[in-house]
Amino acid sequence: MKKVPLKYLKEHLAEVAEEVSKGSAIQITKYERPYFRLLPNDPLPEHEGTWVGDRVGRPLRRGLKVNMGMNKILGILAEDREDPF
Repeated sequence: MKKVPLKYLKEHLAEVAEEVSKGSAIQITKYERPYFRLLPNDPLPEHEGTWVGDRVGRPLRRGLKVNMGMNKILGILAEDREDPF
């Protein structure tokens, strides 16, 4: 894993971001100690049993209100999940 000082990251963010987007992991250091890591974005894993609904990213048929109780909200979400469209 490549190590890069935080100051270098601030000055060359676009270059470092491009390198990470190509699959490299980069350790960012501060005062020569590990500070954080930049990792490439992995696609979502598609495991058996993973459920991705047809309505992902689409609004619910019924709106949720701020003052609704949790049981009511969960009921609406369950109802919406059963309805394919």
